[in-house]
Amino acid sequence: MGNKKYTEMMQKYNEEADSIKESYKLIKENMLMEYEEIKKRFDAVDGIIQKVAQGEDHLDEQTKKEQVSKDEALVYISKKLEEIEQYEKNNLRKVLAKQKEIKGKFEKELTVEITKQKYKLMKAKYDFLAAAIALREEHKTIIHEEYLHQKLKSDLEFQPDGEFTDAFKALSSAIVNNGAAVSNEELHQALHSGQLPEGLEKEVKLAEEKGFI
Repeated sequence: MGNKKYTEMMQKYNEEADSIKESYKLIKENMLMEYEEIKKRFDAVDGIIQKVAQGEDHLDEQTKKEQVSKDEALVYISKKLEEIEQYEKNNLRKVLAKQKEIKGKFEKELTVEITKQKYKLMKAKYDFLAAAIALREEHKTIIHEEYLHQKLKSDLEFQPDGEFTDAFKALSSAIVNNGAAVSNEELHQALHSGQLPEGLEKEVKLAEEKGFI
């Protein structure tokens, strides 16, 4: 299946990108360690220059040479770090180009797969509402006599109290929350995090234990 091949190839290039990042990470860490070592090595020079700036010492030729050596070394390492960063980006851009090529080849198939997934979710909604309709019929059968009683009250101009005869009033409280059977937050949690609402899981398990479902 094209979708499987696409996933495998994208995974391969993602792993290649991770490998490149890791290798350059080690190189950069070593360069930064060298940078810090050079700074420490010339701590004495920095101390003398600070004293000179404060008028407490003078700058001899040897100190000047050491300061130049330090500056040159640090500039060299800084430039090498910039070069390494650029090499890393160039290599990662090559991987990205490969991925873009793969996406271009499989774009149509991916669109079809995502469309299928959307319709599966739509079918789940359809099944849910179809189940609600089926429960409505079950509910009508259970409270048929109550329905006749409420109808008689209505015929005699008494105010009916149809809490049980109205399937929506009787059943919807099990799932409806703030006007929605499934809230945006719950849908986001399912699609984004792959999690069910904690309270819902507990309620369903409890219902199963009691033999209600």
